[in-house]
Amino acid sequence: MSENNLLTLFNETAVDRHILRLREAESAVDFVHAISVIADDADSRFEVEWKFHSEVPELRYDRSGNGLPSGFEAQNAIDVFCYLGDMTPVEASDRRLWTYLSTVTFFDYTSHRWSLDREKWQNRVLDRWLMPRGGRAELVRNSISRLWWVANLTHDPGRQRPLSKATDDPFAYTKVAMEKEDRFLAIFDRDSGMMPELRFALLEHFMKDAAYSREDYIREFMKEVILMTGYRELVGLSSEQMRDALDSISERLDRTLVDA
Repeated sequence: MSENNLLTLFNETAVDRHILRLREAESAVDFVHAISVIADDADSRFEVEWKFHSEVPELRYDRSGNGLPSGFEAQNAIDVFCYLGDMTPVEASDRRLWTYLSTVTFFDYTSHRWSLDREKWQNRVLDRWLMPRGGRAELVRNSISRLWWVANLTHDPGRQRPLSKATDDPFAYTKVAMEKEDRFLAIFDRDSGMMPELRFALLEHFMKDAAYSREDYIREFMKEVILMTGYRELVGLSSEQMRDALDSISERLDRTLVDA
């Protein structure tokens, strides 16, 4: 699909109404009903011309009801990215867009993947359903914006990077990034996710060895990466230099983290 169409967004007032209804709701059921009323209000939304690149995708999730990752997240990210296409940083940071997509267009996915069947359901709403401030941290946590952003940041259309070239897959790094939630957050919930050579080198590093994908290793490794960014200028490093820098960190780590 390449023709122009209309993309629906909430207006700012509607986004704020979601947050207000969250504060007022006595239960998750009350909140879901309240936001459905907002979605049905024609004055709460507006449309802009948009060049879609596919039909609205049907995002997949764990249908067992336990809300655990189902292994579909990488394809979901690819599908959302291909649906919306490229965006400017301003467009891709618009909380009006992501609030509408997460609570209306992809409500079924959001409500199952990030279920509110928990004691502190309000925290999950703020973390995964809404975007109170629209900052970068929220962009990598909102149920739908996180999918577009990780695909955008790991897409290699020219298949120039090692993994993309080896697999002939422009989304090879997207699949690695979305394979584990702790890996995804370790990279993209920090400044490291905004540095191209560093994020690709991190993804390559974590897939080198099964031990490198363990939560304790990733946690300690990223502590060292953060320290390194504090005293070393990384922006100008080549891909090879970045890989060498990460390998040196791995060599310094306690061997029990690697060999366990």
